Amino acid sequence: MKRWLVIIMALLGSLSLSAGIYTPNTIPIPENGEHPSYISNPDSILSDSVCAVINEKLFQLEDSTGVKTLVMVVEHVEGDDLYQFSMTVGNMYGIGSKENNTGLIIALATLDRSYQILTGKGLEGYLPDAICRRVELKAMIPHLKEGAWEEAIGETVEAISGILMNDEEIKSTYAAPEEEECTFWEAFFGFLISIPLFALFFWCLYKIFELLLVIPKMIFGLFAGNDVGRGGGNGFSGSYRSSSRRRRSYSSSSSYSSGSSYSSGSSYSSGGSYSSGSSHGSRGGGSFGGGGSGGRF
Repeated sequence: MKRWLVIIMALLGSLSLSAGIYTPNTIPIPENGEHPSYISNPDSILSDSVCAVINEKLFQLEDSTGVKTLVMVVEHVEGDDLYQFSMTVGNMYGIGSKENNTGLIIALATLDRSYQILTGKGLEGYLPDAICRRVELKAMIPHLKEGAWEEAIGETVEAISGILMNDEEIKSTYAAPEEEECTFWEAFFGFLISIPLFALFFWCLYKIFELLLVIPKMIFGLFAGNDVGRGGGNGFSGSYRSSSRRRRSYSSSSSYSSGSSYSSGSSYSSGGSYSSGSSHGSRGGGSFGGGGSGGRF
């Protein structure tokens, strides 16, 4: 009897441990409707009050822009690969509209310590990877490190919704930082460093020019030597020695050119036409190509 009790307890323990591990086939995805839920929260990590606020915000986002969003908050995903998990879910359930592919997935696996923002193919131009990363760094990761899951998801939804709905204050918060102007001393030392580089550059140009002048002379000397050689044996021999001396007197030069170009900056376009379907919710036949950002905390 005790053996059976031990076996039953072990089975119950294993089931409880695996209850929070989800696959794309087992995670519950909310259906569309007049008042839909945009959140998959099977482990009840988010409270009902927070879910209500997020759902209202995402309903407004879809109503004004057509962007269909799915928020997934779980403990574990099978394989510990939240990016691939989110990609599979997005394409399997058609998150986003089929016409514009403006789907959005925000995912968090608390015990895997991983997070992901995934944008549909039609949303990548409006929400590029660089902006997704800034949202993660400012709105999500600081809260995740403290275990504040609700604050992390809530502020992430607030930030992305504000960006897509053209909230100027929120957009400026996550815009690319302006380049700082260099000081006088930075410019001065930069000038000093550039002097030997410029000298090396012009020296190389001089050597190349010198080489271009020597080559025609060598070719001319070879032809001239052949002409003299046909006039007599001594003439050919002397010309050959002269040509050899010319070749020995030639010193090879190497050319070096150095330069690098760097362009930094990201552009965000908030324009475009969105079409919002009559049925609100996460699903709509959208597809994902891998845009967005993610990582571990």
